[in-house]
Parts: sequence; structure tokens; C-alpha cells
Amino acid sequence: MKKTILLVCTGNTCRSSMAEALLRDLLTRYGKGNYKIKSAGISAFEGGDAAYQAIRVMKEEGIDLSNHQTTLLSQQLIEESDLILTMTQRHKLVILDDYPDSREKVYTLKEYAARVEDIENETKQIEELHQIIDKKREEFILEYQDEIEELEDKREELLSELEGIEGRIAELEDELNQRVLAEKRELARLKERIGNLDISDPFGQPISIYRDCAQEIKAELEKIVENLE
Repeated sequence: MKKTILLVCTGNTCRSSMAEALLRDLLTRYGKGNYKIKSAGISAFEGGDAAYQAIRVMKEEGIDLSNHQTTLLSQQLIEESDLILTMTQRHKLVILDDYPDSREKVYTLKEYAARVEDIENETKQIEELHQIIDKKREEFILEYQDEIEELEDKREELLSELEGIEGRIAELEDELNQRVLAEKRELARLKERIGNLDISDPFGQPISIYRDCAQEIKAELEKIVENLE
């Protein structure tokens, strides 16, 4: 039985229409016919045409997109799809909000192309680092709880000593920041490594932007197709 892959963007006129056509073409070239490819838009009008720029760019790829008809994303499409690939994180979040049961099969295109395992590994590391920071913060507060409470009480009661107390609190905050500095740097590194998972919308842009968009989509799809059974 063929598995269904659904590509999703906003209007189903540009990104997801090109992604559908490109993925179908790549699967044919790789000799992998065990997939049914569809596309839809979260705000699409039913039965519209693909953007003329998208049709032209696909023609340059040797693909005919002139018969494409836009489709509005529906619960039926969600349920019958085995894998849903969105063009942006916002599209993904919209689907997860409206169809929470689809969580296990919805990814951004770039996220899935990166072989989800890698992203999940980075995500787990980020969660672990957050846990380490929280634990160190709790240990720190527990260690200095009496002093912090005493200082806070004095700050309320003795305005004349405010400058000295504030200085000590600043020292404690600085010490806490130093204790979690390594974890915060690692968090920044991991988040930078994950990078932007969106395919930018070319709508209303020159055809050169459509070409760039198509090539970006194609590059991500090639990674996916190579790893499909």
C-alpha cells in the first residue's frame, strides 16, 4: 500500500505546489514509486491555479505544473497522510493546534530533511541543558536562601543600606550567571546549529526568488528521497 506524503504551505500556489511537483519527479527519478504525493494550503482557495511564476520555474525543471489546482487543508487530508511536511514552523504549529493527534507525523520540510534524529538529538540536549540550569539555580537559591531572604528583608527595612545590599545581590546574580555560563553558551551553539527551519514565501517576489525557492525546496527533498525506502 502506498504511503501518502502531504506538502503544506499557506495558499498552495507557490511553495507546496512546487514541492509536490518536485517530490513526485524526484521519486520517479529515484525509482521509488511506493508513495502518493499531495499538497494543500492552510488558507487556500479550492480549485485555483498555481502561481504563474511557479509554473514557469517548474517548466524550467522539465515539470508541468499548469494543471495544478489549489487545495484547502482538511481533516481528511491530515488523517489520510502518513507524513506531513510544512514549509514553515508556523504552518506546523497551525496544524498541531488544529489537529493535535497528528503530532507524530508533522515536520517542517527542513526539519525532516535534516533526518529528524539529528534535530531530536539537538532538542534533547537543549532540554537537558535547561534542566541542568534549573537544577543549578535551585541549588544556588537553596545554598544562599537565608542570606537572600535576609538581604531582601534589609532592603525593605533599611533604605540607607540599599546600595550595599544591591551590590551583594548583584554579586550573587553574577556568581549564578558564571555557574551556568557553560550551559548557556552550549544552548546558544545548539540553537544556532539547528538554524532556521523555514522555506521563505516567494509570493509577490520576482521570478528569480521563485527559482531560489524551488532550488532550496529541491535540495531538501533530495535529502529526503535518498533516505526513503
